[in-house]
Amino acid sequence: MKIVSVCRTYPTQRPGGMPHVTQDRARALAAAGHDVTVVTTGLKNGQYDTAGRYDMNDEGVRVVHAACPPQAYTQLFAERCKWECRDVKPDVLHLDSFDRERPWWVGIAPRTVVTMHGFGVGAMLTAWNRFLGRASTAPAPSWAALRDEAEVLQTFDRVLAISEHEQWMLSDVYNLQDRVRLVPNPIADAFFVEPRLCLPTSTAPFVCIGNPGTSGNRDFGRVRDAAKAAGIPLEIVTGVSRDAIPEILDESRGLVLPTLWSQGYDLAVAEALARRRPVIVSGTGSYWHLRAPYIRIVPRACSPDVLVEALREPLPEVPSNAAYTHRSAVHVERWEAAIA
Repeated sequence: MKIVSVCRTYPTQRPGGMPHVTQDRARALAAAGHDVTVVTTGLKNGQYDTAGRYDMNDEGVRVVHAACPPQAYTQLFAERCKWECRDVKPDVLHLDSFDRERPWWVGIAPRTVVTMHGFGVGAMLTAWNRFLGRASTAPAPSWAALRDEAEVLQTFDRVLAISEHEQWMLSDVYNLQDRVRLVPNPIADAFFVEPRLCLPTSTAPFVCIGNPGTSGNRDFGRVRDAAKAAGIPLEIVTGVSRDAIPEILDESRGLVLPTLWSQGYDLAVAEALARRRPVIVSGTGSYWHLRAPYIRIVPRACSPDVLVEALREPLPEVPSNAAYTHRSAVHVERWEAAIA
């Protein structure tokens, strides 16, 4: 198939979960024999050709940086996306999330598909989690905005959800019903290179991976206090290169992810399972359905004593197939089936 994949941000502009997902998917689809063009926003100091773009090859993927403000939805980016699609004439147009104000994709390709990495209902439930923890005022959702978002999603032939939680919100709350398919995010093949299976020592830390200061929806400080009380080392991992993460996980006891986010899916969870490391995670959003002996679910905003107990209690070994659905080849198979 000839595929155009549109994303606001790509790893050429900044690292992070969603940019890496778009790259991993594009590379996997290209490796499977598809003709893949990624259209994204401008580079900070881009040198554009006379057509107003900068082309590069990323492991068989043609990446087009349009001459427009980087990492932002704008009218100019919408026009550039439309122009590129009319030039390429794809069989499938795929978007990673979308510009709610400008549905430029309508009528562009035979099949239009969007993968949602978080949206209005999830943001509302995240605010509700904060309110339950008495950390903010009562959320005041804009019902009209949620309805408008749901109506724009009706313009796509397929809407892809990245977890069972996201699938429920899209299918039921947004009334998209059979239009929705579940396709978990891919992670890089490097995470599946056989991990070191040495048993963690008493000095091996648990790790928290991510940005600890994301709008009050993470509480790594609470985990740090619990680890100190439990007498267990803890390492907060942030701002490191993606290539370093597998070794960091291999040398850890496991991943701890305290969160109030009720949307999206942290790649760190899939990456830890791929490295056969157990996970302690808050029971909210996309994590409520993770039921396995090597995944410990703790209540969101739980007391320090609960975290102390979770850190002290041994977790069983993680099987080699725990992150099977996140393998790039499996992702391609599910993606192809979902858009059919």
